[in-house]
Amino acid sequence: MIERIGRYTAYFGGILTVVGLVIGFTAMLKGAEDLAKFFIMLVPLGFLLLFTGVVTLFMLPPDKQD
Repeated sequence: MIERIGRYTAYFGGILTVVGLVIGFTAMLKGAEDLAKFFIMLVPLGFLLLFTGVVTLFMLPPDKQD
């Protein structure tokens, strides 16, 4: 169960990071400063979630399927 939560957290964090970077820099180049700030601020949160999910996956032993 925790392994699944770690996997989903890592996926969500990676998606959030990529979306924040792409939309944030696109908005910055188009001149939408407030929108760019919002999406660029999502990047550290996404990286934190990605890192938390990866550490969760590596620190916990895999579930045993009997």
